[in-house]
Amino acid sequence: MSRIVRVAIVYAIVPLLMLSVACLRIAHSDDDKVEKIALVLGMRHMTATVQDLERMAGGEDELVKIFLELRKLENRPFVGVRAEKFLLGYADKDAVQTALIADMESKEWAGHARLIAKNIDVVKNTAARRRLALGAVSRAKKDPEFIPHARGLIKSSDVEISKLARESFSQ
Repeated sequence: MSRIVRVAIVYAIVPLLMLSVACLRIAHSDDDKVEKIALVLGMRHMTATVQDLERMAGGEDELVKIFLELRKLENRPFVGVRAEKFLLGYADKDAVQTALIADMESKEWAGHARLIAKNIDVVKNTAARRRLALGAVSRAKKDPEFIPHARGLIKSSDVEISKLARESFSQ
């Protein structure tokens, strides 16, 4: 067997073994809910649903607390961004709305701000969705690099948000 074939086999098997170990850790570790959720969010091909994550966390409120904590995690691929995206579904909660607005305004978390602007229609609560849209427009006025992302609000299914974006970016 050539060296290339052996290397290819190793590169194919190692990720599968790592995934198996991660699944075993999730199944056998009830102590650290945050770590369990982080492992699931960090999987390359995540298949867990919101209901699965809520069950693992011990309820909706616990999951929201975990997502709020994990959204700032930078040292693990996918985790922070996926936590932020899942938080959009809970934007009707005051703590989540406050965190999303803070991320929208922060220069440090520009990626989260882009994610929020791009997925604004995921937010079910109309008032929260409009508040986030106003934050995106406000950020675009202060930060010209954000304009292309905020301009995407024109395509929103929310008529008020679409109108606001058209009026703000018609020049």
